[in-house]
Amino acid sequence: MHPVAPPTSIRYRSRRGSAARHPQDLTDVSGYPHLIAELPRRGWPDADITLLTWGNIQRVLRSAEFVAGAAGERRQPSTAMIAELDG
Repeated sequence: MHPVAPPTSIRYRSRRGSAARHPQDLTDVSGYPHLIAELPRRGWPDADITLLTWGNIQRVLRSAEFVAGAAGERRQPSTAMIAELDG
């Protein structure tokens, strides 16, 4: 991956219930620590690992912020109480 694409262009994610095949130990997000631990052994510099991990977190947060903003434009925040919803 690293020699082909810069860390800022790499995305990693997990899809629960996906029929897609996953590498061993990376079937869900619990395998991410294994992935990150392997990168230095494969020659990734710390700066690039930081860009990969923090960059991915920033991308997710920006996306969540966009979705929240778009939802806020469509409707008012809910005032329902959990006890009311659980009935």
